[in-house]
Amino acid sequence: MTHIKTFIKWYCALTKRLLKKPSFILALLLIPLIAFALSIVSKEESGIITVAVCGYDKNDSIYREISSELLSENSSILFYEADSPDAAIQDVYSGKANSAWVFKDNLTERVSKYVEDTHLNPLVEVYLVKDSVLYQISREKLYSYLYKTLSYDVFVGFMDEREFNIEAANKENYKRLFDAEKERLSDSIIEFVPYGAPQKKLEDMNYVTSPLKGLLATAMLLCTLAAMMYSLQDEALGKYSMFPISRRMLIHLIACLSASVFVAVMVFAARMVLGDVYFLKTETISTLLFVLMLSGFCTLVGILCRTPERMCISIPLLTVAVIAVCPIFINTTGFVPIKMLLPVYYYIQATVEPGFVMYMIIYNIVIYPLCFVAYKLLNKE
Repeated sequence: MTHIKTFIKWYCALTKRLLKKPSFILALLLIPLIAFALSIVSKEESGIITVAVCGYDKNDSIYREISSELLSENSSILFYEADSPDAAIQDVYSGKANSAWVFKDNLTERVSKYVEDTHLNPLVEVYLVKDSVLYQISREKLYSYLYKTLSYDVFVGFMDEREFNIEAANKENYKRLFDAEKERLSDSIIEFVPYGAPQKKLEDMNYVTSPLKGLLATAMLLCTLAAMMYSLQDEALGKYSMFPISRRMLIHLIACLSASVFVAVMVFAARMVLGDVYFLKTETISTLLFVLMLSGFCTLVGILCRTPERMCISIPLLTVAVIAVCPIFINTTGFVPIKMLLPVYYYIQATVEPGFVMYMIIYNIVIYPLCFVAYKLLNKE
């Protein structure tokens, strides 16, 4: 009981000391600010690629159909209609648009002829400054919309060539049969279900806020590393001199725990307000385990660094490592040994893969004895 009271006493004292650090207060205030800023930005019109759409003949039926579908689409590719083909091309050169899709004139007639003779001129001109994977992905969408119109003419050609005996066979009948078949197949071939969040529709996911959890987890790591640096600084200034060296590791650990708990509460509250928490029970458990992981990890880093100067150098290096290899913006299949050392990796994965909660428990079981052994080896009285 005495040990528990001592632990609580030191926890409160170190928390109070942290709250006197202006830089720590600033970091805490930045956490909800980042979250709310991302939330506001995500509501604005935006896209990883911006495409200007225009046609030489805006009254063409096929152009109107394709452009209306593109402009009404809610996706990570932002489409807008330019005033004219020249204006669309100029938007690319000026940087307003990443790409321009200019549909040829007499598009309906061209589509019909294209099925009969594929050596005709293209149906669409695509203008861009340089090509990349993202532009190729965007063009897959263009192909899909063009195929919708081409497929009908292929169907008509097939029916005419086979001379099927359809009563009053004409284009109206063909269109009716084609639309009926297309409706039957609509949305039944492929179903997209986001793993780990089945109640959230795929189209509702915003690419702007998707890295939010990873960025806030990185902020938690930074704050906890900073708390360890402050603790090492206090030790270097002789503020822990009344304690034997063997007990100072516990003080460092309490300092890290104090910071990680404080920051975790701020992060969790911000995510709750923004509606970014989908599974309350799983998120709560993973956050509690993450707090323990951060405390152990940052304590171990401090033990290995030994001085506040080295600890200060390690903070940007660890931040770069986390952003580079953890699935915040991209998920790479390499660097597995580095990922396994970083608590942020487990925390991000635990929400969508419940099995990672067990890995987080194992990580905590391993990290604390490792801290104890490392401290004993590097700090002999």
